[in-house]
Formats: sequence, structure tokens, C-alpha cells
Amino acid sequence: MNYDIAIGRCIGFDAENAVVKLEGAMLVKLEPSFVFKGPTKALLKVARSVWSKTRPPLADKEFFVDRDAISAHPEAFLDYNGDDRYVSVDLRALLNDPSSNAPPANAQRPQASDYPNTLRRRIF
Repeated sequence: MNYDIAIGRCIGFDAENAVVKLEGAMLVKLEPSFVFKGPTKALLKVARSVWSKTRPPLADKEFFVDRDAISAHPEAFLDYNGDDRYVSVDLRALLNDPSSNAPPANAQRPQASDYPNTLRRRIF
């Protein structure tokens, strides 16, 4: 099954690479030791081979990568602090456990009766 994955905002691109400002959720997947506390300075340099075919990069817009292309060409370069020191990362980490925040399959939706009634009626 092929689909696109949004990873952050495109800062800029040329014929071969795109530079993306990563969102915290994506950074946690690529660098598990990262503790999300707010906006990050991390940048990711992505090769053209993994860009989405249906959603090309646009400056200051959401950047998408192709899931199947990541499986074939998983290498990208991460600048963790935004200081132009790039290290190699494996983009296949974005594919691992894609629904980690999804509720369990057998979980029931909470009902209104599950919550305490904190509203009090006004009596006039």
C-alpha cells in the first residue's frame, strides 16, 4: 500500500535535495532520545528519490515523502540542532509503528456517563 507521509515544512529545495524543518513527532521517530518540549530547530535533508510524486515540494508548505520510495532509498541527513552538522539517518524509522498513538482495537469510546458531572444548575 503506497501513501505519502507529511514530515514537516519545506524550507527550500533544489534539483537534488530538499531541506525540511521537522515536526517534533517525526524527530522523535528518527531520534528516539529526543524529548519533545515544543518547536524544534531540526532540519532534514531529503534526496529527490523519496519525494512524493503526487505532492511536489513547495517552499513554506508541508513536505511529503513517498512511503514506497523510503523503503527503497532510506537514507537522509539530519541536522539535530539547526547548526549545519548533518548526520545520516534511516527514514525507515518513519514506517515503524505508524499508528503508535492509535487506541487499541478493542477500546470502547468513552460515554458521557463516564465523566463526573461538574456542571451545576443555576437556581433562580
